[in-house]
Amino acid sequence: MSEDRSCQHAVNEWFVTRQVAGFSAISTNTAAYCNARQRLPTPLIRELVRHSGHELQQRAVKPWKWKGRCVKMVDGTTLSMPDTEDNQAQYPQPKTQKPGLGFPLCRLVEILDLSTGGVIDVAFGACEGKGSGEQGLLRQLLDCCLNKGEVLLGDAFFPSYFLLWTLQMMDVDYLCE
Repeated sequence: MSEDRSCQHAVNEWFVTRQVAGFSAISTNTAAYCNARQRLPTPLIRELVRHSGHELQQRAVKPWKWKGRCVKMVDGTTLSMPDTEDNQAQYPQPKTQKPGLGFPLCRLVEILDLSTGGVIDVAFGACEGKGSGEQGLLRQLLDCCLNKGEVLLGDAFFPSYFLLWTLQMMDVDYLCE
């Protein structure tokens, strides 16, 4: 959660936390932490995000809501991935990069609860190919993240006839830029 997302910073923070709590000193070597972080499976990360987002949403008090309604926001971005064979296979680098000289790109779309700031769910995909756009990834999230009477906010990448019709059928209001 820090601006400095380096392995060394994370290990140093844990070292200091243990010292303040009176526990024995640990090594500040980053090898074990970095190796463990690389082994974290994407489905586990997604499930942890979902769980914490839903927990936050359940604890939201009524004054945090807009006119008693839950307001959610959808947004998308891309992430540069480590250049591994697995990542190249799942998230190929853009065609604008010379083969072997770029990094794989992952597209990410998330739905957030505006009252708590919690991420309700997230969808990952490649940056090219059928269904890989933000619209396609959003369709994966609609049924699990939105409920009757809620409001969804989005930017200019999201409005489409399909989305507006789907949200109308779900009785979800939509506001876009």
